[in-house]
Amino acid sequence: RLHNDKRLLTDLDEERWLAIYQTVSRERGRTSAIMLYRTARTVYEHHVRLRYIDRNSLLIIPETHDIKKAPASKKIIPAKQLPVLWNWMTTQAQPATRDFLMVGLFAGLRAGVIGGLQCKHVDPKKRTYTVPADAYGNKSKVLVEVPIPDILWDRVFAPRLESKRDSQEWVIPSAKKAGQPAVNVRGSLEGLRAATGIECSPHTLKRTFGSLAQLATGDALLVSRMLTHRASSTIKDVPAVTAGYIHYEEDPLRAGFNKAAEFILERCTAPIKTGHPNANS
Repeated sequence: RLHNDKRLLTDLDEERWLAIYQTVSRERGRTSAIMLYRTARTVYEHHVRLRYIDRNSLLIIPETHDIKKAPASKKIIPAKQLPVLWNWMTTQAQPATRDFLMVGLFAGLRAGVIGGLQCKHVDPKKRTYTVPADAYGNKSKVLVEVPIPDILWDRVFAPRLESKRDSQEWVIPSAKKAGQPAVNVRGSLEGLRAATGIECSPHTLKRTFGSLAQLATGDALLVSRMLTHRASSTIKDVPAVTAGYIHYEEDPLRAGFNKAAEFILERCTAPIKTGHPNANS
């Protein structure tokens, strides 16, 4: 909608920008609104330096102005819906969507990281993926080497790396845009909802992974490391200072990932319960 607004920068006053910010935050999410705000503010600052305009209309609008951050969602996919989700992923979803969701469900990576998985960052010998510090979706802003669970290596990474063309940059390339990664599965998730009634987002998969990984390992600190959270983050029953001094080598992390992945797969491949509302989907 915004690109159709042809008014000059000087015509977009503080009130108008606040309305734009609130609209984008409501319809596209707070992160998108902040990114738009910062980009527009930079454009204004550039024009002010060149004296094309007198002032920056965005300087008086703080990024959180009149925008209340919604409480963090705690939604996960219930165990009874996992077989239905798995059936849809493996029989109806496009391969790129299937693999995108599998990485989220079995490794707990953020959507931005999954969409940016690059072949050059995969180490086939160690079976690890290196998330660069500046990778989109890497909130910790620290380089992280993530062990790839055996299930994901066998079902996603190995087949894709073996079949990839020499020029292919992305682990999961887009099925629609040549040379681009599969970064947006929202349309497919709408198809999932229509077919099964399951409402799911990439972050729902991350929360589901974290919850089931905790059940599988019983180690909150290990799960925190698997989710690539900052070492200083407070974990239930583990003070932040203590957490910062506890570190795992790769083997415990890999064991944790594999144990969690096997635990999740066991629930995904359980028979769909007769009489379940989505059993025939």
